[in-house]
Amino acid sequence: GYDNVDIKAAGELGIAVCNIPSAAVEETADSTICHILNLYRRNTWLYQALREGTRVQSVEQIREVASGAARIRGETLGLIGFGWDRAVPGRAEGLHPAGFAVSERLRLLALQSQRT
Repeated sequence: GYDNVDIKAAGELGIAVCNIPSAAVEETADSTICHILNLYRRNTWLYQALREGTRVQSVEQIREVASGAARIRGETLGLIGFGWDRAVPGRAEGLHPAGFAVSERLRLLALQSQRT
C-alpha cells in the first residue's frame, strides 16, 4: 500500500503513486524462499569466508565455516503477510507451511497448507 506516502507532496513533485497489490507476487515468493534457504544453509557466511581466503578442504571445515547451518525438511514455516504469502507455501517443499494473511479489513484469515 501507500499508507506512509505523502500523496499530496508526491503529486506536487509530479510523482505518480499507485498500489498494485498483485504485482511481483511470483518474484516475491521466489525471493522469500531463496532468503529462507540462505539463512538455514548459511550460504552468505560460507561465501564470505571463501572470499576472505578461508581454505575449505574437508567436510569438517565446511561444517566449521558454516556453523549453525541446518536442514529445513520437516520444519514449520510461519508466514504473516498481506496476501502474497499464499504463493510461498507451494514453493516450500519439505516444510510444513502455516501462515496468516491480513485482509483489507485487518481480519486474520488462517491459511492451511494444501499438502500434509
